[in-house]
Amino acid sequence: MDVTVILDFFGVTCNQCIAGFFGQNCIACACDTTGSDSCNDGRAGNGACTCNVGFGGTTCQNCLLGYYGSNCIACACDSTGSLSCADGKNGNGACTCKAGYTGTLCNSLINTGVPTTALIVNNQPQGVDGGIIALLIIIIILLVLGIIAGIIVFFVMKNKKNPALSKYLPTEKKKPQQDEELNNIAPRD
Repeated sequence: MDVTVILDFFGVTCNQCIAGFFGQNCIACACDTTGSDSCNDGRAGNGACTCNVGFGGTTCQNCLLGYYGSNCIACACDSTGSLSCADGKNGNGACTCKAGYTGTLCNSLINTGVPTTALIVNNQPQGVDGGIIALLIIIIILLVLGIIAGIIVFFVMKNKKNPALSKYLPTEKKKPQQDEELNNIAPRD
């Protein structure tokens, strides 16, 4: 039996589409070759494109938000200091900084020049504001001081109930002069 390929069909009875073609008439998939490696092909397929990371659109021809360039590379702008990234197929990934921030990735405060980026996850800087760190340090210090004060109060209260430990508590001492005056008072008969 001789098998002949007619247009985009194949099979013994020419009833199947070759790879990259779909539907009853074996229409070519329209997926962008950079943005997609596959489509839902075959006679039962609908031609839907499966997009690569960073790509979107019906044929995977566009970059998703936060991705730029012909290969849809992820923007690396600092999320704390940047307003936006020049994304899209024609974008260059340049960051637009919020007021008070500077740097290529908008990760430095203008006043101090101190980078706010403390962590990079999946090649994406994750901004940490210096004010948040200072606030956390203050909260930790206050918690430690509160614990110390609680321990002191606990022992003071415990010592007041236990006479054997009361010698460690401050007490008001009588002045010796008062004792002499009390001794000099004659009892009334």
